[in-house]
Amino acid sequence: MPLGVGVAVAPWHAARSMQQAGVALETSRRLGTPIEYVDGASHEFLIRAAPADYLESFADATLAPIESARGGAALLLTLHTWLVERRSVDATADRLNVHRHTVRNRLQRIAQLTGHDIEAIDAQTELWLALKARGFRDHHLD
Repeated sequence: MPLGVGVAVAPWHAARSMQQAGVALETSRRLGTPIEYVDGASHEFLIRAAPADYLESFADATLAPIESARGGAALLLTLHTWLVERRSVDATADRLNVHRHTVRNRLQRIAQLTGHDIEAIDAQTELWLALKARGFRDHHLD
């Protein structure tokens, strides 16, 4: 049975929650599973709503230059950690137990491989969604 749920909000924001529930309901009808819209996690909503073959193709196209490079796994982990750590080189270095220059070098390499300015929000969004589609989650960092 289709079910779409918006976020819990104060009564004066009910229209926003109803819109979210409507979008979630349409997605639920398509996927055949209940969908809950969660504020701040629109990427998770998009990942659940998109067809699996599209997500795989998207992640392949976006991440292939990084994955196929020498040290690709470390580059992906660095990219993911950097995004999770709000683009802090120092926090990323601490989390990965590497020198901050190593993080900077890896980020520079990612920019070269992808041809994107990874400081740009569009590039970060694309890379973040591709990492999520590939299965990266915050718990990979623990």
